Amino acid sequence: MKDVEKRGRLLIAEIKGAFADVEYPGDDRIGAFPGDEECVMLALDFRGKHWSGITAREIASGGHHQGLLLMTVQAFVFYLPAYLLACVVEPRGAGLDYVIDLLTGPESEDPSRGAFSEEKVRALDCRQRVAVRHFLEYIIDRYAKSDEFLVEDVERALKYWRQLTANGPGAGCLA
Repeated sequence: MKDVEKRGRLLIAEIKGAFADVEYPGDDRIGAFPGDEECVMLALDFRGKHWSGITAREIASGGHHQGLLLMTVQAFVFYLPAYLLACVVEPRGAGLDYVIDLLTGPESEDPSRGAFSEEKVRALDCRQRVAVRHFLEYIIDRYAKSDEFLVEDVERALKYWRQLTANGPGAGCLA
């Protein structure tokens, strides 16, 4: 268990570093669907807040488990680290299942989420993509013995992110 805890601390540092320079999207560029009530609440709750100040408790208490799905591309890139970090610290409270589903890309069980996430994934740079891949690897290691269904979902997502970070023509970046 201590190895997983140490990896968790290293992962937290990696995520923070990979997203440190991402600019705030602007108050009017948080929710992707302006007329949607959940988007409006998400935008109001996250308006003016830096991703580093958003906790798992805030995600859970605001009912924002699906927040990444409702965000613009710019907001997704900016707030993704808050969700990743929250899932490392308090996975179930931060909506780990929703985060994993969104990160699954075209292999998602919900085809509309896969298509929607492609645009968001393309906005991530190489370092950010690798941090997401490392996050997924960490989740598999953390839950390998206790949640086989979660691990199956994460493995599906990880397949996608390994392709994105592979070395080769058209690849997202070097691993």
